Amino acid sequence: MDNFNATKALLPPGTIMQVIQGGNHAQFGNYGLQPGDGTATISAADQQAQAADLTVRLLRAVEGE
Repeated sequence: MDNFNATKALLPPGTIMQVIQGGNHAQFGNYGLQPGDGTATISAADQQAQAADLTVRLLRAVEGE
């Protein structure tokens, strides 16, 4: 999070971020733990379902629905 917070200002104005509470990087990609990923407190299925829902919402917003 330190690296993320240090570079957040480089993102375009209006950038919207959504944190999936309890998730981690490894479960997002479903490739196994990597150094610094942290321990997830939600299941991989729950995290991936939330990511899919957020992706659909983003695509609908882009399409103007």
